[in-house]
Amino acid sequence: MGPEANVKRLLIDLTLDEAKRDQFYKQKDKLFFEYNLGERERELVARFDYAIQNYLTGGDEHDLIEAISGNKTHPLAAKSAVTTVRTTVATTVRTTVATTVVATLRPPTPDKEPPPSDPKDLAHAVRNTSGGERLKALHELVKAIDHPQQVFSPDPGVDTPLNDGANIYIVGLGINGIEQVTRETESILRRCDKVFFLGQGLGVVEYLESLCSVVVDLARETYKENEDRIEAYYRMASAVLAAAVEGQKVGFAIYGHPLVFAYAPFLIRQASALLSLRISVKPGISSLDTLFCDLFVDPAPSGLLIYEASDVLISKRKFLPDVATVVLQIGSVETALYSNSPSVPERFRRFVEHACQFYPSNHIVHAVYSSPTPLLKARKISFELGKMTSYADEMTSGVTLFLPPVAPSAQIDCEMSNLMGSKEHLSIITVRDAR
Repeated sequence: MGPEANVKRLLIDLTLDEAKRDQFYKQKDKLFFEYNLGERERELVARFDYAIQNYLTGGDEHDLIEAISGNKTHPLAAKSAVTTVRTTVATTVRTTVATTVVATLRPPTPDKEPPPSDPKDLAHAVRNTSGGERLKALHELVKAIDHPQQVFSPDPGVDTPLNDGANIYIVGLGINGIEQVTRETESILRRCDKVFFLGQGLGVVEYLESLCSVVVDLARETYKENEDRIEAYYRMASAVLAAAVEGQKVGFAIYGHPLVFAYAPFLIRQASALLSLRISVKPGISSLDTLFCDLFVDPAPSGLLIYEASDVLISKRKFLPDVATVVLQIGSVETALYSNSPSVPERFRRFVEHACQFYPSNHIVHAVYSSPTPLLKARKISFELGKMTSYADEMTSGVTLFLPPVAPSAQIDCEMSNLMGSKEHLSIITVRDAR
């Protein structure tokens, strides 16, 4: 086991074990000795930051070895994860997984023409094939049902059976490593024959493998650089459906909330209805939940608008300056293609020009990357909206943009406001006590 493996093992154990984290803070040298860490490896652990985590959770192993040996200095190598206020996230938050899960919503595109193939015929082909042919048929089925108006339509009657009645369980893992996995989700994953996951952070794979003997990292198997992200979603849905059609009880565990800015679950829902498969969906802590905590904000006073960054431009969405607004996937704006490449200022010019039609250019906004591990703090930077292009290297696909309201609404209904505290009005709008 090489030195980089020892570093990773220690950090994973610290992530999974709160008691060990307490021990680390009190008896660091003892743990360094226990994990056989030399001076350079100890330094790496001591300065642990997003850069190092990303190397350890999917980054280039060669780069990691160079970082440990001291032959290569990463942009964040000399910075403290605790004291650095303005950290260059773009060059650090670049793992496949970190980019994957936050950017799983299909970018908005104009409606397609109805698919030429009959989904029912394709579903029949799925049931009557096996192996590679079945997977191919599933891929064609998923593509055929991909019509946004149908995929995203609400379904109040969606089957959510109790106990072990589902073929596919779609669950959320939360944001912060495994710290936010619910007991409900953990119980479900223990009962699954196979778990597919999209997640990030040290220890996630090891944790899932402790619950299920067969765990598949879909991010590594589905995303391809510079390819339309929708192709990855087709592959994700096809893989999950294939296991379920084979008779396995399948778990699909997704970073954050499984239905918040995630497209593959909706494709799975559509296809499951045609394949007579039952699905069950369970919630998880989303990036919205962690955003509220990271910024200590309550959306109630002003209300809340939620937009997808590219859709803001494509659909020419209107901002309401008196309403708090969240813009998700800001780092993926202006492309449907999957890419880990850092952004340039030009990428955000159109967004800034559009937003400044509704906000003053000096309005202070906040870019937040919620921490994917209990070992690191969230990354937060604040800047004037008009100067956003200067922060292009910060705007990765894992970052959420929060625009606070400029001022309270000037349109107040005084009559309604006065009625709010009126007992007489309350007696009019409620059923009076008949006793």
